[in-house]
Amino acid sequence: MSTVRTPHALPASADSASTDSASTDSASPGTSRRALLAATGASGAAALFPVSTPRAYAAPSAGGRTPGRRLPFLLDMVHANPGEPMTESRYNDPRTLAAYDYGGQVINEFRPPHTAVTFDTVDERIFPPGSPGRAWVEDNARRVEAHIKRAHAAGIDAYFFTDIIVLPKRLVELYGNEVLDDKGRISLHRPRTLEVHRLMLREVFARFPGIDGLAVRTGETYLQNVPYHTGNNPVTEGASSHHLLINLLRE
Repeated sequence: MSTVRTPHALPASADSASTDSASTDSASPGTSRRALLAATGASGAAALFPVSTPRAYAAPSAGGRTPGRRLPFLLDMVHANPGEPMTESRYNDPRTLAAYDYGGQVINEFRPPHTAVTFDTVDERIFPPGSPGRAWVEDNARRVEAHIKRAHAAGIDAYFFTDIIVLPKRLVELYGNEVLDDKGRISLHRPRTLEVHRLMLREVFARFPGIDGLAVRTGETYLQNVPYHTGNNPVTEGASSHHLLINLLRE
């Protein structure tokens, strides 16, 4: 997918995961965004932002033969604890998911795609060539590309679990007076922060055109797996912060 279509937000459970007992995440177009907008940071929320047209999946009826309502997404995500080894599960293999008729995999290693871009479009001083941070970012980019290739080779879509706000530490050092609020938090209510995120997302989809969408989580921000990045909960001013984020992702 080389172009980004206008995404539609589909709220989902923030921390639901699939293990070998095979629980699944799904969302329907009729789901209200009210729960997402009402969150203030005390509890997490997530939204799915696809950039490709999802497949439609038929849910079997009680008799197991006649198709029931059709779901736009049937996705699986295996959760791991940040800072710890990745969960070992056969559901990490997209071929297993394809065999169970999943349409996509949500990859979650707490190293989201925006930690795999250089932010050169923001400022080339953030991850200069030859720096340890640049080397880490480029290694992470290879991991992202490998996940996309594996999912597509199995015939399913590749989505990535994404925490916002997570930005390079060096960026915050350079632009702290433009992105931080009076409490020292990175704030979406600062114009420079919104502009940085616009450039960041464009860079993500330019660098990884095969990504089929992002599963964006708010309410918690884990940094254990991203040594060159920092961040915080984007919801610093209640529902108005949610509105800013949703509108940003829709652009």
